[in-house]
Amino acid sequence: MPVALKGEATVTVAGERFDLVMDNAAWMAVEAVLDRSFLDITVEIVTAAARNQHLKLSTAAGLLYGATRANHPELDLEACGGLARGGGMDVMTPLYDAVAGSLKFAEPGAGEAKPVAVRAKKKPRGTGKKS
Repeated sequence: MPVALKGEATVTVAGERFDLVMDNAAWMAVEAVLDRSFLDITVEIVTAAARNQHLKLSTAAGLLYGATRANHPELDLEACGGLARGGGMDVMTPLYDAVAGSLKFAEPGAGEAKPVAVRAKKKPRGTGKKS
């Protein structure tokens, strides 16, 4: 039987502690509030990380909303957005840790190809015609 993945972290903002939990129930809450699939959301997270960019604030608020369901159900989406805006990386770093704990990235198995880096093709410099 597969093991459910679960990530946990603690955030402290203005002296208030929030215990975050990312598991399947949290991801379902995130999907519902963002009206997007788990896979679409994880692609946004991975893409932003690869580009060294921040997540959209709406995505960060949705993730916090899901992560607070288990221990802080009194927080609504607006309050989670306020935490994301006001806490900066003091909130986002632990949130990323909780999210990462809820995901599993498999290594390629025997016989599977490793991912290939995609490179843009160079544009030709001239038209190929001599004047």
